[in-house]
Amino acid sequence: MQAAQREVALRRAVYPHQALHGKLTPSEALRHIEIMEEIVADYAKLVDIDVDQVQKATQARPGEQESEP
Repeated sequence: MQAAQREVALRRAVYPHQALHGKLTPSEALRHIEIMEEIVADYAKLVDIDVDQVQKATQARPGEQESEP
């Protein structure tokens, strides 16, 4: 998660300069940043789901199996 967040910060710092120098258009730079932000948001949702599943599994009593939803 931290690596993806660092990537967003890096893109925010670097891509505007690349747009100024013609390596990306401003709309491309913005879109690349937005894509990474969406990836971070999606990943955060997945991590929360996994954390909930782990918490449920660790709260089950020994010998009990968690029922499938």
